[in-house]
Amino acid sequence: METGEIIGIIAGVVIGTSIIGYMSYTMFKVLVGVFKKVQKNQADSSDQFTKIDQAQPLPNELDDVVQRLEVERIRVKAKTKGLFKRAFLRAWFVIAGIPVILVLILSDEKLIPSIGFSVMGAALSAIGAGIYTLVKKGNNRTDFVSKLKKELVSKIVTIVNPELSFFDEGIDREEFIRADMFGGRTIESQDTIKGNIDGHPITITELTNVTHRKSTASNSNGSTYTYFNGIFVHLKLTGINLASILKIVPVIAVDNNQILMSRSGASTRRYFNRLKVDMEDKIALDPSSKKGNYEFFCKSPEVVQSFIKPGNLKVLDFIFEKYESEKKSLFEGIPFLQNLKQRSGIYISIIEDDFYLMLDWNKDMFEPDAFLNRNLVESGIAKNIHSDILFINQIVKEVGLLSKVSM
Repeated sequence: METGEIIGIIAGVVIGTSIIGYMSYTMFKVLVGVFKKVQKNQADSSDQFTKIDQAQPLPNELDDVVQRLEVERIRVKAKTKGLFKRAFLRAWFVIAGIPVILVLILSDEKLIPSIGFSVMGAALSAIGAGIYTLVKKGNNRTDFVSKLKKELVSKIVTIVNPELSFFDEGIDREEFIRADMFGGRTIESQDTIKGNIDGHPITITELTNVTHRKSTASNSNGSTYTYFNGIFVHLKLTGINLASILKIVPVIAVDNNQILMSRSGASTRRYFNRLKVDMEDKIALDPSSKKGNYEFFCKSPEVVQSFIKPGNLKVLDFIFEKYESEKKSLFEGIPFLQNLKQRSGIYISIIEDDFYLMLDWNKDMFEPDAFLNRNLVESGIAKNIHSDILFINQIVKEVGLLSKVSM
């Protein structure tokens, strides 16, 4: 083989590999940017809830905790800097680089096809490097987040309320099922707070209720339907003990849930696609008795009548007027899509003395930036977590008013 041919082949391999590597890296950065944009939209959509009076200032001792965690963040971030490039080059060298070099050295035939083989190896290397990078970064972030929750979140929870404790785990599936509000098959729960607020035993967790539906089409993996994503609260009330489950649902949720038909013998039941609520269980009340836009659903009218005392209705009016909202569309300014507004709802289920409250909240609490790019000190992570926990503590206290007015 002529020297010129060898040089041409090597040049083609290098150029082809460089192009594939650059395009793959660019695509990787674009996907990272899109993910960050979605995260920001989620955070912005929850700002309305956390704008509360922070009468309880953060102690100075938390500054030292955040500073230590920031040093750890920089160390973890440095471990993955340039990870994609290194993984790509190593994978390509093993998959294509070494074989091509060996063939160039040992063979006398023309090796123009080696260019295509090398470029194909570069494409496979880019895919493998991307997967490896995401997994590696994800593992590093998981370890860091666990440390952040243990050292910072737990401390802030105790500062807000010494009777509360933070657990980096979810609740039992049965606890959510007992509320009997949403019908998704899969329950994903994390970051739980347990303890007492104003004498009421309380459990608070981030929870998502979804159903994964398989597609009948051979070229589709199906879809995931989200029934609920937000904060799930379970507390024990005093002065209230209902013999039949009572569900209190916002009017906007009733209006925006498709009504389905189910035949049981000769009768036809009407129920909701998202909510586990039968239209036949709706209790008609005098509109003048309440101000909030919510509806009662219960199989026993007597139970509802025993509950709808003026004091209870005032508490419900206050809660629904404060936390029901309609957010701006994420597609603001785009024709035909700008009217797709996000509605956040608050859902209540009461059985015996168990009170369950589910609040739509499209925000992943207690989590740093997904790629650990933001400075913890400058981003005010301690202040944001403090605000989130104050918000949770506040809403539970407001719900606890039901015990006081019912006594």
